[in-house]
Amino acid sequence: MNSLSARRLLTACAVSAAALVSLAVPGGASASTCGGTTIGGQGSSLQKLAQNTLWVPAFDGSVCPSGPSHVNEYNPSGSGAGLESWGSGGAKKGTFSALNAYVGTDQPPNAAQKEEIEVQDTTAKATKSLLTIPVLQAAVAIVIHLPKGCEATSTTTPGRLSLKNSTLEGIFEGKTKEWKTIKDFGDKFLNKGTEKCPIIEKGKKVLITRVVRADGSGTTATLKKYLFLVNKKALPTDPPLAKDETWNEIAEENPNTTWPNETADPLLKEKKGSGIVTTVESTESTIGYVVIAEARTPGFTESPGTGGPKTGLFWADIENGKGTVADPASNGPEDKAADSNCEGTKYTNGKKKFPPPTSEELWNEVNSAVKQTNYTICGFTYDLSLKHFGEFPGTSTEEAQTVSEYFGYELGAGQSSLLGRDYLPLPISTEPKQNVLKIAQEGQAKIGF
Repeated sequence: MNSLSARRLLTACAVSAAALVSLAVPGGASASTCGGTTIGGQGSSLQKLAQNTLWVPAFDGSVCPSGPSHVNEYNPSGSGAGLESWGSGGAKKGTFSALNAYVGTDQPPNAAQKEEIEVQDTTAKATKSLLTIPVLQAAVAIVIHLPKGCEATSTTTPGRLSLKNSTLEGIFEGKTKEWKTIKDFGDKFLNKGTEKCPIIEKGKKVLITRVVRADGSGTTATLKKYLFLVNKKALPTDPPLAKDETWNEIAEENPNTTWPNETADPLLKEKKGSGIVTTVESTESTIGYVVIAEARTPGFTESPGTGGPKTGLFWADIENGKGTVADPASNGPEDKAADSNCEGTKYTNGKKKFPPPTSEELWNEVNSAVKQTNYTICGFTYDLSLKHFGEFPGTSTEEAQTVSEYFGYELGAGQSSLLGRDYLPLPISTEPKQNVLKIAQEGQAKIGF
């Protein structure tokens, strides 16, 4: 992809935040156009910081400062719960009222899920109204808490482990069971001071405990789809499913809570990314996965944090090429937010050309390639909207207006606000068909009643 990062483009053009909002798309939010109703959204926990710390306060405080709040605090209920609230994968019909006006998800709907939502169109128009609009990029970090008494080091990342893709896949498949089998990039386990590390004691069998999401999660889907690129074979499930499924197939489930070898090997399930962070921090001999914005806690970062290199708590570097690795954060394990290390990420879309040409297409096959200049486990997160709100029950023209205005902000000035917050803006390309931000903005421009 001949792409430019949003960071470089914004810097080069020196465009102000206000100008970006007005230039983002036709109908983008501005103080003169605000006038809809109060809306709310829910879904992806990955978006929690972006929504509630960056976008919602700025939209209500500077773009639409007059009158009552136009956007309520976003509910990080999880991507699966967000999709279910609109009728995908659940037994109940969807709710499309103003207080559930948009859905955040890192797990873009597949064809069946898109149909489950669109079939609730109460008119005879059947216009395939669901829009899947990318809003930002983020890196998924692999967080680790070594067994008591252990430290680790590697030749590529002194003081921390570096993992090959095959090892990462084996761990989450439940096939790589013991710590001592991790020997990828000169990985070595050490005694922590005077304490004895059981991994290196002769005859000791020290197992790895996987910590995964108990709820439907887009971060889970991002990881599973990446693991599919490493191992495309059907996986043994325990307890067994009707048939063995690939990583990609179990990623497409809603909720996507199935893991290989669940009962045969140690595995803990926690709700939300914050639950994984808390459990890995407090539980020795564990490995989990969270977006880097959630991993950036004192427990996993170096001074003044208490984790990081030469401790038992850290996030790992992951293989990104032959003999090379990369960190999920642009500044490594510092105790200070930076950017997701996804600059210049090469994304794939199965056998189809990436990106999909419009927000009306399916985005569920989009994934990052295993060979990158920077970090590999990167992905988009999306906000879902209706193209024609009036075709769905419980909606109003005012709801459609506020959703359009708010999305205009997310894809305008909201992009530059992501910098330095452990996210990354959408890719921009000089080639229109590869310009993800432009495709997203064109999708926002289609929102109506």
